[in-house]
Amino acid sequence: MEKPIKIIPLGGLGEIGKNCLVLEYDQQLLVIDAGIIFPEESVYGVDLVAPDFTYILERKDQVVGIVLTHGHEDHIGALPILLDRIRAPVYGTPLTLGLARHKLEDAGIKNFRFFPVEPGGTLHTGPFSVRFVHVCHSIPDGVGLILETPVGTLVHTGDFKIDQTPVDAIPTQLELFALYGKDALLLLSDSTNVDKEGYSISEKEVGEKLEVIFFKAQGRIFVATFASHIHRIQQILFLSRRFGRKVILAGRRLEENTQIAQKLGHLHVPQGLIIPLSHMRDYPDDQLTIITTGSQGEPMSVLYRVASGEHKQLKIREGDTVIISSRPVPGNERAIARILNQLFMAGAHVFYQEISPVHTSGHAHREELKLILNLIRPRFFMPIHGEFLHLVFHSQLARRLGIPRERIILAQDGDVVELTQDGFSIAEHLETEDIMISGKGIGDIGPQILRERIRMSRFGAVVALLLVDPQEPRLVDEPRIIARGLSEEGEAMENKLKELVEELIAAEPHLLRDENVLKEAVQRVLRRHLGKSLDRRPLIIPVVVQVK
Repeated sequence: MEKPIKIIPLGGLGEIGKNCLVLEYDQQLLVIDAGIIFPEESVYGVDLVAPDFTYILERKDQVVGIVLTHGHEDHIGALPILLDRIRAPVYGTPLTLGLARHKLEDAGIKNFRFFPVEPGGTLHTGPFSVRFVHVCHSIPDGVGLILETPVGTLVHTGDFKIDQTPVDAIPTQLELFALYGKDALLLLSDSTNVDKEGYSISEKEVGEKLEVIFFKAQGRIFVATFASHIHRIQQILFLSRRFGRKVILAGRRLEENTQIAQKLGHLHVPQGLIIPLSHMRDYPDDQLTIITTGSQGEPMSVLYRVASGEHKQLKIREGDTVIISSRPVPGNERAIARILNQLFMAGAHVFYQEISPVHTSGHAHREELKLILNLIRPRFFMPIHGEFLHLVFHSQLARRLGIPRERIILAQDGDVVELTQDGFSIAEHLETEDIMISGKGIGDIGPQILRERIRMSRFGAVVALLLVDPQEPRLVDEPRIIARGLSEEGEAMENKLKELVEELIAAEPHLLRDENVLKEAVQRVLRRHLGKSLDRRPLIIPVVVQVK
């Protein structure tokens, strides 16, 4: 009986981001990408979210390689978490590995093994032969993959678009997709923009719009974009030189990525064009361009601090021009709207995608997706990289192009798809739990902590501190109550709650013999009172300290 190949998405199917796909044949695993995603606003205090790598970690000795399609955070951001737990060779193009190396070094990960593969090149590991195919995207050195396996050929588009006039003059290698991927067993294709009609705008068209803005601008120009958008940064550098402006890079990751891209030949920086922020006062406003991070409204990013007036050196002045050269990642719309309002209130001239074509997506629109489907004509099709609605729309598009419903794999994160030449099945579904990243804490925030944070944000918190002599048992001192976020009458509220605790212990002194029973009783009394008096359910934290 023919052995199947397993396709196991751990992220990226049901959300845009957190991309991670596992291919498994004969107990040998190949991992494609390891990315992160921004959390929803309701996930309080969480900075980033990574996939659940449990399936990989339980088989870590069977991992024959990790392949990175490109250097965006949603594809390499979780690599430090994964490589902190397993040792496996990592394959990618030089720029992708350069960006990944910096992340690993920042995280203190050592002894990793990187193997660069140029677009058009091939790697062999375990039962997999993987050919890299150059694709246009919003970062250089992005690739799609043509994977030869014992079951058949699999084509993975990576994040791609078909740009006929790319900034680096290297179009998507459709000829390699056609030559090596034609009639593949399976096509896995980017679904991000399946709901967008026609073709994506070329990056050069964005440059033409930016040129008009630069021509009209009379003060400083701020451009907020992704730190990894090397092509966009290149166009801003060219325009700044043309219009006699010096460039300031405001943001550590922006500076690092620029240096890596320049070193690898993906970014041309004229000598003397970039100056440090400390030299800003040496030039008049109409001779300055400031490239910043924070286009997604991330708290504490440069743009966030500039817009809110918190940045020590950069303040928005009337007459400044601000260009938000990106598209909101789903979930970030409200944060970006707040920044836009702050910029307008400060008197800036603001340009963003909804009112001006200052950004184009790096993902294929519908007609480009049709082209790839018709070019490959796969036996089976599996949409990837998108929210579930995108996966459904992409499935419908494939059906209209002649792929039968029974040959379309509509999977979700955690599904274990088994594929042979004759058919597929979803053999099982893995119960996964995302890894929450908060500051330097990785994976130490679970559902209980999130529930507590939500409750504190909505209803406030009460701490009841009790000093107990366990020998007597008795209270050593009167209870202390600390209430936050409940009422303007804080002191009166705390006094009332203290009285309730004192009355409870006076009526039931046996509670002092058991710390857990005492805590539950205090919670019950305070919860009942606050529910009736304020109609609120704050987080109540009894703290019992035993004092001899």
